[in-house]
Amino acid sequence: MGCCGDASNWAKFALIVMSIATVLDIVGVATTSWMVYKVSGSSIRVGLWRMSACTGTTCTENEVAEALKGDTFIATQALEILAIILFVVLPVVIGVYVHASSVRGKQLNIVAMVMCFAATSLTVVGTIVWLLYIPHPYVCSYSMGLTVLAAILASISGLLLVPDLIDNTYCHTE
Repeated sequence: MGCCGDASNWAKFALIVMSIATVLDIVGVATTSWMVYKVSGSSIRVGLWRMSACTGTTCTENEVAEALKGDTFIATQALEILAIILFVVLPVVIGVYVHASSVRGKQLNIVAMVMCFAATSLTVVGTIVWLLYIPHPYVCSYSMGLTVLAAILASISGLLLVPDLIDNTYCHTE
């Protein structure tokens, strides 16, 4: 039987991958480096919720300046909030699929897969909107990259659930 009952190894791996994706998405959305502007020892880092300005060894963190909060900025925030909700719920859904053989079935598998691909889609669209938003002279930075990596992992997690859809010997049937 091993770890996690009689679920397929594909589903177990999907749970691990999705858990990692969730952590990466939370960190990416929470940090202040979606875009960065550096000039002669100073830098301005802007995230979805906060921004920081550093000069030499002194840094200050504030709310994002109103001048930077355009429609595309707010659209990115909205898309990333929807994505992070899915990222937080998905490990629970896949965890139930893996651990609870009594509810493991084709329907739950499809729900988990669709949620994985929806989280990926929301993150990718949010990233595209952000890339359209970045004003000159800012450049995109690691926070956005973390959410893109999380989206890739969510998509992989959804794909890892496909074998259970095809070969449903791991699913509960009555």
